[in-house]
Amino acid sequence: MAEVVGGTLLSAFLQVLFDRLASPGASDFVRKLGLSDELRYKLQDKLVIVHRVINDAEVKQIWEPDIERWLDRVKDAVYGVEDLLDEITTEVLRSQIEGAGSSNWHIILKAWVCVSEDFLFLKITKSILEGIGCATPSDLLSSNLDSLQFKLKEGLRGKKFLLVLDDVWSIGFREWDVLRLPLPKGSKVLVTTRDENVATTMRSVYTHHLTGLSEADSWKLFERLAFVNGDSSQYPDLESIGRDIVPKCGGLPLAINALGRLLYSKTETSEWVKILDSEVWYLNTDVLPSLILSYQDLPLQLKRCFSYCSIFPKAHEFDKEKLILLWMAEGFLRLQRGMERIEEVGESHFHQLLSKSFFQKSVAHDSLFVMHDLIHDLAKLISGKSCVRLDDTHEVQNISKTTRHSLYFENTDSRAKAPFKRFEALTIGKGLRTLLELKYKCGYQINKRVSLHMLPEWR
Repeated sequence: MAEVVGGTLLSAFLQVLFDRLASPGASDFVRKLGLSDELRYKLQDKLVIVHRVINDAEVKQIWEPDIERWLDRVKDAVYGVEDLLDEITTEVLRSQIEGAGSSNWHIILKAWVCVSEDFLFLKITKSILEGIGCATPSDLLSSNLDSLQFKLKEGLRGKKFLLVLDDVWSIGFREWDVLRLPLPKGSKVLVTTRDENVATTMRSVYTHHLTGLSEADSWKLFERLAFVNGDSSQYPDLESIGRDIVPKCGGLPLAINALGRLLYSKTETSEWVKILDSEVWYLNTDVLPSLILSYQDLPLQLKRCFSYCSIFPKAHEFDKEKLILLWMAEGFLRLQRGMERIEEVGESHFHQLLSKSFFQKSVAHDSLFVMHDLIHDLAKLISGKSCVRLDDTHEVQNISKTTRHSLYFENTDSRAKAPFKRFEALTIGKGLRTLLELKYKCGYQINKRVSLHMLPEWR
């Protein structure tokens, strides 16, 4: 099943690539490079051929291991093209930004930082240093904001700089003044936020309000994901039901994406009607109903692996191999037929969750992964009190006798002198199975004082 899902994802990727290659932005960029449109047309033709072959191969790979391996190589190539188009999109955006400002403004350095709920100076400054290639291992361990900002100022001296602050929940005037202190004059800052007050605080020159997809665009995205070859005309009954389902997503791409991938594997009318008439649509919760429905469709072993990830902070970038090792330690993985190593099971689980958009690649670091904030909200809803995260800004009353997994996230901006007190509250959780401490860029570990003084009490 994991391979079939992966192959289906590949078909969807190719369809997206067709559209992006045909976009005006891609065409204009190719011409600016002095290349002919013929090169772009040749690439499109090659993708069409690959797409036709894949449609047949996705079925045969179940019985033919060689075809499966070939699909994996094709998938790598497709991701490469996707990365190239991402770069083209970035360049098109850069050109638009430059056009809106000075005609001779050129970006030399850039950094992308996902901020999320907590505006942490040290974390953001370290991420910027990483983004411009100036961070050292000692910088990542430092808690001296002044020295980090001085190094950032020196690293940006005499250069033009683009900073993207993604998903800023809140920020005060003082916080913004401190953060921008090392940025050179003429730097550009692009901010995404759900709160217009953030734009006011940061004294934005221009504010662009994002709206949901139109009804027509919502259907196009859903059709591309939910039907073979992105064509609903061969399934009139399912198309009719789908057109009633899509408006329930409210034009949100994440919601449409989740349902499209969920329904792709379902060809019975009754299965689509079950989604349309589900009581989940009427639940009183902040979590998107479409995400809950997508979660409900997961196999049991994937549900456990996913909900466990709620112990991580929002916007936490995680390494695939380290997460699989945690799953192994928790006993979530069981050897399956055709797999010789338990790590293979973990790989399969991880890529299934990735293909269903429960995980996504980090924008800032290609080798790492993240959960979308709304996906994280889903994980927290599902895990309830069984998974609890502690840090220097959250209360500890969430700990209960039913808590099984806990992670302490060191708030690098905090000057708390006795974080050990946080762990003492965990003595309530007599059934605790996991106790991890997460430090910025240092991975997962157990606090020494906890291992020496508290673990014996839980035996």
